[in-house]
Amino acid sequence: MCRQIFKFLKLLILVVFVSVSLTFCKSNNDEKAKIEEAQEYIDAEENSTAKDSKLYSLTTSCPDLIKAIDFSSLCFTDEKNPPYTTGDMSSMNNRCQITLADGELVLGILFKDYSGLDSEEIQMRNEAEKQAFMQMNKMEFKNAKVLKNLGDYAILNEAYLNDPDLKRLSIRLNNLSITIETNKNFCTGSNEELEKMGKLVLESITN
Repeated sequence: MCRQIFKFLKLLILVVFVSVSLTFCKSNNDEKAKIEEAQEYIDAEENSTAKDSKLYSLTTSCPDLIKAIDFSSLCFTDEKNPPYTTGDMSSMNNRCQITLADGELVLGILFKDYSGLDSEEIQMRNEAEKQAFMQMNKMEFKNAKVLKNLGDYAILNEAYLNDPDLKRLSIRLNNLSITIETNKNFCTGSNEELEKMGKLVLESITN
């Protein structure tokens, strides 16, 4: 009888030890993931190029802006101007929202109008927009990857809190914000395709 009690106690101690070890490992892994995620956003701040001081404005209609982009090198089409739909921009002359690939790809472009402001105030507004832009991405997504040499800074996010299959590329260039969203399982969901599209959109606006 004593031997059985002894075996039971040994088994109980082993179970408790394993349980504590797993909890400790999980806590360490969670903490490590949080540190790595925070570092990604710190890297985004430090790697901000901010070489271009030009302010951009939406001088053409959204359809004209989209027609200036050649989409044929992307995976979902071989057409320069594939079919698309636009959101209701009737009351917003500083932004465009375009949906392509039968709803699998959404492009958003936003311009902040700083006309009439002096250079110091523009700089303050841009910095505030930058912080808000990055914090919003940080709040909405679990994972982030910094992309260099794309605008002032760019962040590739995935694992959206409300939709784990959503991926978003967010780009800032002075008063210009670009977001590209797609399903991670669609062909445009690869990092390479998203980065390629981001470059195409930037070039069409800045050239």
